[in-house]
Amino acid sequence: MVSEKQKQSRIRKLKRKWPEVPSGHELVKQIISKYSFPLVVCAFSGGRDSLAATLITLDILEDIKVKHRCYIVFGNTTNEFPETVKYVHRMFQWFKKNYPSLNIITIETFPDIPFASIMEDMFYVAVKMYEEGRWDKSKLTCCDELKLKPFYNFLRRHTVNIVVTGIRGEESRQRFLKIFQRGPIGRTMHSGQKLKGNLVYPLWDWSQEEVIEFLEKHPKTPPINPLYSKGMDSIGCALCPVPFIFNRDNIRKTYPPKIFERGMQLLRKAIEKTGQSLLDTFIGTEILLEERIE
Repeated sequence: MVSEKQKQSRIRKLKRKWPEVPSGHELVKQIISKYSFPLVVCAFSGGRDSLAATLITLDILEDIKVKHRCYIVFGNTTNEFPETVKYVHRMFQWFKKNYPSLNIITIETFPDIPFASIMEDMFYVAVKMYEEGRWDKSKLTCCDELKLKPFYNFLRRHTVNIVVTGIRGEESRQRFLKIFQRGPIGRTMHSGQKLKGNLVYPLWDWSQEEVIEFLEKHPKTPPINPLYSKGMDSIGCALCPVPFIFNRDNIRKTYPPKIFERGMQLLRKAIEKTGQSLLDTFIGTEILLEERIE
């Protein structure tokens, strides 16, 4: 878990590195004004950050009244919380209803392979890395396969010149380094792929509290993913192995019971596959104890 001190330090470092770059509405307005016909993509995951970034973009498009096209893209990884999928479908209609003057096109992408076909492998890879003490999240290829590839396929099929995402620099070391090194405005999407336009992070120096405040004060009073009201701090993939290994006590309280139980089944199976050494750690001991109680 990232401490508040680390988060604040990351934001200070980013602001020192990029002192002339604005954020929020000002940044999006600056980028959109560069194009006579902005072709915009908002990456919408159903979480608070992507909602804030999408609203900022739609607010600017509504204000400047230029000819445009705006895609709102939800990457359905097939590893989503059911509540999130239902919420996103609801928000697709909400965006069109609350921004009637805009040319909004909603898109839901899907991977070539479903998560169900690789989930056991992903839990096994995660448990093995934990057991060996060499954690490298890049070895969990599920994000590339389920989320990024479908999004890049979308970009290859459509002409766009602006991509807006809700990435914040304080969230993780990886995201902090990406913005610190490349800046809040970029062109590289992933693995060297270039975008003919701009990749924009309007929330690059925002804290989680600022995102929440923005959403609460937004004049259109947007609905928020109901999973937050159930105690979840962030909305990601339902059966990601990482929280089941590192944050199990918290997700036990906040995850839907059936999803938590399925994740624990996958974790047990992965531990059995790696051998007995991990069973001596707190993870294995707790799992064996749970099995006895059941």
